[in-house]
Amino acid sequence: MEQRIRFYGSALVLLSGFLCVGGPNRASAAAGCPQQTASNSLAFKSGRNGDVGVAPSGFIQPSDSSPVVNGIDVSKYQTDPIFAGVRHCGGAFAYIRLSAGTDENNELAYRTFWANAKSAGLLTGPYHHLTLADAKSAVHQLGKADLDALIERNKLQSIAQARMFKERLTELLSYDPLADQVPRTYGGPYLPAALDVTETPQAKYAQADQKQFSPIYGAAICAWVKEFRSDDRFKDQPVILFTKPVIFGDYQLANAPCDLSQLKVWISYHGRTGDRPQTETNPVARKAIEDLCVTSNQENRCLFEQYTSYGGFAVFSAGAGLDLDRYVGTLDSLKSMLQRAQAGPSK
Repeated sequence: MEQRIRFYGSALVLLSGFLCVGGPNRASAAAGCPQQTASNSLAFKSGRNGDVGVAPSGFIQPSDSSPVVNGIDVSKYQTDPIFAGVRHCGGAFAYIRLSAGTDENNELAYRTFWANAKSAGLLTGPYHHLTLADAKSAVHQLGKADLDALIERNKLQSIAQARMFKERLTELLSYDPLADQVPRTYGGPYLPAALDVTETPQAKYAQADQKQFSPIYGAAICAWVKEFRSDDRFKDQPVILFTKPVIFGDYQLANAPCDLSQLKVWISYHGRTGDRPQTETNPVARKAIEDLCVTSNQENRCLFEQYTSYGGFAVFSAGAGLDLDRYVGTLDSLKSMLQRAQAGPSK
């Protein structure tokens, strides 16, 4: 039985929930959420704010039958996920948003989600949504002093965001019963931290202004990554970049002051078939995907793929959607990415 878990101060309260779709038996549950193969025949949905995506009743297998591990990601916008249902339907991981921007009240469901995902047997990963301070006018109208000030403002804001994210990850790990089982570490294993880079500053101005925002955007990302990875608890741990090809291209994030090409990518690309992004036939879109995913050595760095926000299963409320993701590889290779926080002082 799924449980909804809430924290009140240091107290942990378990609230009764509902059985997942199909009941506790995994085989019978999967019958209610059959895996589908990527296809043009899948239902497709358009939502508010321009969101689109396939609307499947189960996880989607790519058409090329490449090995994948299914999972989801959740934030305050996914209010009713049944993590046990995700597990019974074939999911193995859940990325959970711990924070967004600098407002500590902007994301409050992370404790419940993390605890429920772990209790369901899912591998858990933390992510943060990076917010940016935009200029009040088109960037091309700003002088150098104003641009430099905006860069510095965003760097400081990113550092503050990284610090809140680290505090929340540390908090969650402190609840883990495996806290003392591995010497010089604390908490259980978790998938690499992910940074959600999907903000669109200067979008109401010309595309040239978006490109001119590039140094500001890049500096903010680099400041967040540096702050996270320089901490003794998370020293040099990998960070996964969650983004869309159009954002990575329009803001020229390949030119960031730190080497973002060294980061693995979680690509958000909602095609009409639920297939791998590399199957895109539109030449402009395909080029943007390749620019994001393909390294100079012709290797694929887009290890995670979000392919829709309209998964129609393992939810408490009818009509609620799930963000569906896949890891491209085997379960063993996904498990090899698990990290542990280091015991000792923080920076």
